[in-house]
Amino acid sequence: MDARINANLKIPSGGRERQPLTPGEAALMLAALGNPIRMRAFRHLVEADGPGLKVGTLQNYLKLPASTLNHHLTALSRCGLIRQRRIGREVQNEPSLENLQRLERFLEEMGTLSFLPGDFRA
Repeated sequence: MDARINANLKIPSGGRERQPLTPGEAALMLAALGNPIRMRAFRHLVEADGPGLKVGTLQNYLKLPASTLNHHLTALSRCGLIRQRRIGREVQNEPSLENLQRLERFLEEMGTLSFLPGDFRA
């Protein structure tokens, strides 16, 4: 993920009404999820009960070195798909379901555009 592009995007994570994703924001999220390790980590976070998972728990699920997992979690956090917060000495990771819904809406709206040939529309 290009840090120069990411630094210019501000994906809200507060509790107010969200604006639709821009194509650039959607591209960053899709690029992050395009990596199989990030997709698996994100899926574990979405499927977890409660407020997300600690890094150690994710590390046990994914069988990755801490530095590798940190690299992938940072990419998911920078694009707005997860939130990270420190609890004592540990970092809790939780999915941003709001931004995931925004991405879903963006993709649904793309599916209604007429630039796709008929064979590619369901």
